[in-house]
Order: sequence, then structure tokens, then C-alpha cells
Amino acid sequence: MRPLVHLFAVIAGIAAPIGVERLTMSAHGPRSKASYQAVERASMAPREVVRAYLDLAVARHQPQQALAEYVSPRFVGHDASAAAGANPAGKGAVRHIAVDGDVVMVEYDGPAARPAAVDIFRVAAGKIVEHWSVAGAPAEGQS
Repeated sequence: MRPLVHLFAVIAGIAAPIGVERLTMSAHGPRSKASYQAVERASMAPREVVRAYLDLAVARHQPQQALAEYVSPRFVGHDASAAAGANPAGKGAVRHIAVDGDVVMVEYDGPAARPAAVDIFRVAAGKIVEHWSVAGAPAEGQS
């Protein structure tokens, strides 16, 4: 009887940690891929969040996925296109990015080396929570 108890204890001692690891590493467990991505995104610096958002929305042409991943459900847009979200498409190449705390300013190239537009983002907990958009100055001779 005693050897059977020892055998059972050894098998249980090996199987239990494997079972617990598989349970916690599942697609819905606390150590799932989605959980790790959420923690990683929340720890990103504001500049990294905006860069990743611009890369996904503009460079990889996936604006809906960018909105889902990097824009907060409580997003506030302070411009006329607020309903569309922070949409950088069609503004030209990124010229400068400046950061002050949780605020990120992105300046886009325009014609004749003049700024075409400026987007200002406020980032909190790895998500874009506010956005302002400013059109660039008109070209010379225009008013």
C-alpha cells in the first residue's frame, strides 16, 4: 500500500504544476497573450503610443485596428472631425514629434517645406484620450 501512495504522490507532484501552468497560460487566463499586450501597451511612453498608432493607421493602412488598439473608448476629439477619431491619413509625412509629459505634438510636412498640419494627442495608460488638430498656415499669396 505504501509504495502506491508514494507513486501517486510523485505523479501528482509532477502533474499538478503542469496542469496549473496550462490553465494560467490559456487564451483567457491571466498570463494570456492579450493580457501581456495590454500590460505592455499601458507601460509604453506617450511618444511610443502615438508612433505605434501612426504606424498602424497610416503606414500599414489599418485605421480601424489602430483605433481599437491605441484610442481609448473615452476618447475626446477637440476638432470638427472628432466623430472620425484621431485620423492622420492624408496629412503628409511626419516632420517632427515633440513630447511634454503626456502630450505629444506631431507636425506633418506640407508643400514647399511648410507645415501642413499639426496633431496634438494626450495619452493616458497607453491609450490616446484626447486629440486636437490644427491646419497649417496657408501658402504664400493665399489668404
